[in-house]
Amino acid sequence: MALTLGVFQALTTDKKQYKAQKDEADRFAELEQEYHEIETQHVLYNLFHVEEDVAKAQDQQEACQVSYDKLKKRRKTIQDKVKAKKQTVRGLTVHSRCHPKC
Repeated sequence: MALTLGVFQALTTDKKQYKAQKDEADRFAELEQEYHEIETQHVLYNLFHVEEDVAKAQDQQEACQVSYDKLKKRRKTIQDKVKAKKQTVRGLTVHSRCHPKC
């Protein structure tokens, strides 16, 4: 009977250990799943903000392009005016050489 009782107690102890190990493994699996969910949320959060930053940068780039185009057009207009004035000055210079009395 003592041998049977010892075997029974050993089995009971083993059963408790296995149950504790199973509970620990289940808890670990739950925590691991929770960690992956949190990590996914964090990555999505960062992605959202990166996309937001990209959109802002694109808006700024478009605004800079518009300003650049306006400045380029203004530069062209000024260059055309300068060129016209130079031609006028050259014409006057040539005219004064041909007709010194004018």
